[in-house]
Amino acid sequence: MDASSLYTLVNSIAFFAWIFLMIGTYNNNIQQWVFRIVISGFAALYTFLLFSGISNFDMAGFQTLEGLTGMFADQNLVLTGWIHYLCFDLVAGMYIARDGKKNDIPPFVLIPCLLFCFFSGPFGLLLYLLLRLFLRKSFTF
Repeated sequence: MDASSLYTLVNSIAFFAWIFLMIGTYNNNIQQWVFRIVISGFAALYTFLLFSGISNFDMAGFQTLEGLTGMFADQNLVLTGWIHYLCFDLVAGMYIARDGKKNDIPPFVLIPCLLFCFFSGPFGLLLYLLLRLFLRKSFTF
């Protein structure tokens, strides 16, 4: 499968995982499905792509912004990085859902946090943490 087709596939899978997570925010079966299938699958795919394209991966590229920019000129490395984002944004979304349940925050209140996490992971997570601080006076992990 070429990088473009794989990009479309992982985006579709991530989209549906987010939809299911938002619909069934407190549903343990959905959370387990997202974790066991999607997040684990993305982690495995990321690892495969990282090590199968190791000849294009240069650790020295992380030392400067120019080096990092150069690394992302390679479509396969961009795809690998994108899967990294998809995976960890879903992990943040899972944290929001599980922690929200633990702190008795109503699911409908979590939906905007999950939406923002879907579109811009760290912002959605920050929004949730601030919401939890406001509602529960708690800023613990």
